[in-house]
Amino acid sequence: MSARAAMSMVETKPGGYFIVPYKTLFKFVAYLAISVSCVFFSPDEVSGQQAARIAEPASGTPLMDVLPLFTAPNVPQMAPAEAEAPRHWKEIPAPDGLPGKGIAQHPMLYIGEGYNKIILVDKGKVIWTYSTGSGNEYDDVWMLSDGNILFTRMQYIAEITPDKKVVWRYDAPKGTEIHACQPIDKDRVLFMINGIPPKLMVINTRSSRIEVEQVMPFPSPSMRRVHGQFRRVRYTAQGTYLVPFLSMDKVVEYD
Repeated sequence: MSARAAMSMVETKPGGYFIVPYKTLFKFVAYLAISVSCVFFSPDEVSGQQAARIAEPASGTPLMDVLPLFTAPNVPQMAPAEAEAPRHWKEIPAPDGLPGKGIAQHPMLYIGEGYNKIILVDKGKVIWTYSTGSGNEYDDVWMLSDGNILFTRMQYIAEITPDKKVVWRYDAPKGTEIHACQPIDKDRVLFMINGIPPKLMVINTRSSRIEVEQVMPFPSPSMRRVHGQFRRVRYTAQGTYLVPFLSMDKVVEYD
């Protein structure tokens, strides 16, 4: 793996607006039909190996097609693996005059830092949730073409089914954290382990085989805090890795 170029990272803001409690930052919002940036996704705008994982079906809207799986009779309100996420805020009414239709504007899957519950919205209503109790934070979440949900929870990365069964999980080694993940084809997941040293990983979730384990640069062994090392590590359609180094103030693309 070699560095190809350094570049600035620009976050595209979605056109919709959400009112969220103070200190609750919605870090990833995934539209299930049409996307306008890397935060929103659709099968039409995903290419290369990632498309094999996210857009296998022939339908033009595969993620919309799997929504009934989340309201099927076999979906429990709380699964054995779940733990209720505590809330620490009061409801805040939305101000008048906001554009669009609020949460009814689009179907969406979202997570929030400070409230450990994955929430799926359709037609303006919450149709499915998955709670992981107290503690630190969600960062990345993806819906796959079969309806499974891939997410990071700082202490681990996991894939769950619409009926809330855990089909794959990787726990962060002691002293490390996992914030960034991405499905890159049918059976492989990219994620970054924040640590001393940090490691970029690609694992086959079906065989558990490690396909990539690349040690990444970090500021200094004396800098023991790993929390702020990496977020939003991405695999591109060109087969490269785009890596934001938060604590080193740069973004590097590797082949």
